[in-house]
Amino acid sequence: MGSVSLSLTSSALFRYCLGRKLKGFYVTNVSQVPAALGIIADTIGNLYPHYKKRGVPNGKQLGVARWLLANYRRQFGVGDDATFDEQDFIIRNSYTGGSDNLKKSYENCQRYRDERCNEMCRKMLDYDRGDDFLQVGWVNGQSLLRAGQRVIRTIAGL
Repeated sequence: MGSVSLSLTSSALFRYCLGRKLKGFYVTNVSQVPAALGIIADTIGNLYPHYKKRGVPNGKQLGVARWLLANYRRQFGVGDDATFDEQDFIIRNSYTGGSDNLKKSYENCQRYRDERCNEMCRKMLDYDRGDDFLQVGWVNGQSLLRAGQRVIRTIAGL
């Protein structure tokens, strides 16, 4: 099932990028589900946070995150009382803006095939409070070619 999700994610991004004449764009993902976070991490280049590599967000990623939360938090169900951890890109108490029916326990979340992703979520998110990661990544033609190669290797079992 993971290769199907990865293929669909990659192909949708590729079509959008082609429509933009391969000009790059930012992609965001808000989730507490390890499988959703892992698929994005394995598809998007220059992504923060990423389960395979720790570090700090770059200035553009931080700017996108701040802009998104300042202008669109209601659209993805994040209330005004939720706070944003700018170091780890975690929205704390995320499910207070009408999305509380989406809140899950760690035990009820779909795991990812790479245990490092599951472990990052288990250690860093407070599922009782309702935390989410906010992933921000840059997509361009080059990063999509790398993602396509990963899809092919995944499907081929390499």
